[in-house]
Amino acid sequence: MAHLTVDFADTIGRISPRLYGAGFEHLGGAVYGGAYVGENADVPNEEGWRSDVLRLARALRPGLLRWPGGNFSQFYHWRDGVGPRQERPCRFDHYWAKPEPNLVGTEEFLRFCELVDAEPSITVNARTGTPEEAAAWVEHCRGRVRLWAIGSQGWDVGVEDAARRYRAFAAAMKAADPTIETVAVGGNPSNQGAWDRAIVEAVGDQLDVLGVTAYDGVSTPGDLTAVDAHYANQAAAERLLWTFSNACQTVDELLPERTWAGVGFDGWGIWRVSRQGLQHDYHLSDALVAAVVLNGIQRQANRARFAAWGNLVNALGLIQTTERSAWSTPVYEVFKLYRRFHGDEVVRTSVAGPTVYAPGGTSPVRPIRPAQPDMPLLDVSATRDRAAGRYTLAVVNRSFADREETTLSISGLPEGIGATVWTLTADDVFAGNTLAEPRRVEPYEVPIGPVGATYTFAAHSLSVFVWEEAPGLT
Repeated sequence: MAHLTVDFADTIGRISPRLYGAGFEHLGGAVYGGAYVGENADVPNEEGWRSDVLRLARALRPGLLRWPGGNFSQFYHWRDGVGPRQERPCRFDHYWAKPEPNLVGTEEFLRFCELVDAEPSITVNARTGTPEEAAAWVEHCRGRVRLWAIGSQGWDVGVEDAARRYRAFAAAMKAADPTIETVAVGGNPSNQGAWDRAIVEAVGDQLDVLGVTAYDGVSTPGDLTAVDAHYANQAAAERLLWTFSNACQTVDELLPERTWAGVGFDGWGIWRVSRQGLQHDYHLSDALVAAVVLNGIQRQANRARFAAWGNLVNALGLIQTTERSAWSTPVYEVFKLYRRFHGDEVVRTSVAGPTVYAPGGTSPVRPIRPAQPDMPLLDVSATRDRAAGRYTLAVVNRSFADREETTLSISGLPEGIGATVWTLTADDVFAGNTLAEPRRVEPYEVPIGPVGATYTFAAHSLSVFVWEEAPGLT
């Protein structure tokens, strides 16, 4: 029998809604067609933004939207996207090899963030742009954008040049607005050991956030059983968290006194398919990966500053669309639960339970994925929101087929308070939402009253316990 311990009175750090963010890169149908269609389109829209996508995005309230990339930002010049739309130039996107009409520029992006209640984050062009251009962009957005990334994934320039660019851009941008936070290009799983340390050593006195990137996920070849395919995919969470945790440790070691500096996930998620537009049909197994990673990021509260899942719409997206329909993925449902219920204080948790051998596999992003010999099946994180009087516990059971009876030791709750449990699961761990079945995988709510000494977690499930005090209690 597994055992889970939570102490809601023992706060280990504070977190921000920025952890539940997503990208908004000009890639595939992530922006044009998927989210923006223009005011004259025959698709229902609000100020040019698709009404069905707005409905889903407003329900999600992404904590952060990262724009315009991603790799797209490496050749983007912001002045192309301001002024009357009919006068904006059409450019060629050299990275993704497609036309860029510049119909969605700075003001359109900021308006979309207003419409969906998301904090905007902008990535400046640190490859073909200049510090002066970036500083002018900061001045243009003064007071409206706090988090600015200086470049994205520009590892090919080398760490010395990347550090030089960060220092020059950060100085110019903060001269335009001293209140902003700047993000340095961090490493990825293939170069992280040397890259992160070298960047932090070179720019440490100017570092606000080190932004790392990692994508994972395992393809399912015909000779892999369903059980092994699921566990191989679940091991993606261990590798994603390894990247994030290593960056946190590097900042801890090299900048122990710079407590406000931290780590962000510039881009993360499941990247299992590399067809045009990077469209992904995410399933429940992917959603459990996302939940485990979010739990792990929360537990790194002292250094975690933001995290952006690949994209909000379509390409590596939480929301999928056709020309006239939109629906949520199971990964979206995880983000929605976390954004809705988790508070701003992370509390201490521990869990002991069974482990499983997770085989390796292959992926188009990184050909060989190593096996995980002793992968825990249960994963947990808990938060508290003092202002709302809310206590939240998220538990993932990654088991392919087994329910897990678990003893619970929960302290720090008001006496006699009852809970509601939201459970995300399905009859098939590879079930997903589609145009034909847009609500096949979605959470269901069960009020259970005071939680007992044991609880049995469904196989391949996420369970989110929510305790809420009556109004007026503290």
